[in-house]
Amino acid sequence: MSLSEAVRQVKARTTLELRSRNPAIGAVWQDGFHDRRLRPRENLKAAARYILMNPARAGLVRSLRQYPHWYACWL
Repeated sequence: MSLSEAVRQVKARTTLELRSRNPAIGAVWQDGFHDRRLRPRENLKAAARYILMNPARAGLVRSLRQYPHWYACWL
């Protein structure tokens, strides 16, 4: 299975699940996606911290501590 197909399936399944709980829900996902491979010399911790801050930047949580995966032990 290609990455594009896997992302499409994840988006479809999560959208169906969320709409089964709340039929009035609007758009769940943006169109498309952007993927990028980390190069060996790049700082993995910095990249992970950037990703973990996405919910706060999007206004989904007020504090990173409200995000259930913020406590990753290696960050």
